[in-house]
Amino acid sequence: MPDYELKRTGLPPLRFHGEQITKASSDTGHSSVQRWYDAWTYRTDSGVWVASVAYRSRWEGEHDRWVSFMADDPAGLVAQLADYDPVATLQGFPPGPHHAVRQERLRARLVADWAQCLQDLLDHEAFVQTL
Repeated sequence: MPDYELKRTGLPPLRFHGEQITKASSDTGHSSVQRWYDAWTYRTDSGVWVASVAYRSRWEGEHDRWVSFMADDPAGLVAQLADYDPVATLQGFPPGPHHAVRQERLRARLVADWAQCLQDLLDHEAFVQTL
């Protein structure tokens, strides 16, 4: 199995040996898309479940941000991804009432984009919950 090294904003990279399970993106490939999410899940050789989420931005002054999650099992990873706030560190438009409507539209679109990305990411047999 290959080695992976995941970027993490504000933290050292996370390196492990394992396999990629899924990947998803909210990038449509359209040039008007300025912000989107990329996400991957992995299972390490030692059995740890890992997810990496990248917030991508082409907007001037904004930078990509990376976060990783680790769990002992798929359900734990799903729970952490479900709790992730995709707009917690959103810069967006300058503060002030004249940008409030645009900022709220941006937040709503990014939350919806993340929900679709997460759904695509978890659409795999490894994450199916069986009763």
